[in-house]
Amino acid sequence: MQTTTRKIGRNDPCPCGSGSKYKRCCLPQHGAERRAFQPDESEAAEEEHLARQMAAFVEPLLRKGGRSPENVRKAVAFGGMCWDLALLDSDEAREEALVEYAQGLGNGTTDVTDEVRATFRDLALWMVERHRQMFPELYIRRTP
Repeated sequence: MQTTTRKIGRNDPCPCGSGSKYKRCCLPQHGAERRAFQPDESEAAEEEHLARQMAAFVEPLLRKGGRSPENVRKAVAFGGMCWDLALLDSDEAREEALVEYAQGLGNGTTDVTDEVRATFRDLALWMVERHRQMFPELYIRRTP
């Protein structure tokens, strides 16, 4: 058995049984409910744009490490950290944050050598420079 549903027209009687036209009765409420559950198109477009930027930003990491779910997760996490580093206002703040991140390597579960920390630092600084090259508009200093 096949059921069909007919779209309620604006000038049809309201399905709530009030006897009023749908457009004067429940349509405004139903429209507001639908809009509340739908993301703003500009917000969705902005999120998609940012996702594409992040994907392009971490592409070298994915090429090197592969595209397994675990490697993608790690690349995006590392890319996000480097993105944050790139947006810090000063080199001093960036260096301080980078030292803090490097100290947290391994989360106390493994011994991390100075060589690993140095490699981590070099890669992070390379990614910060990559960010500057990809998004130069974010680094234009505004004069008061």
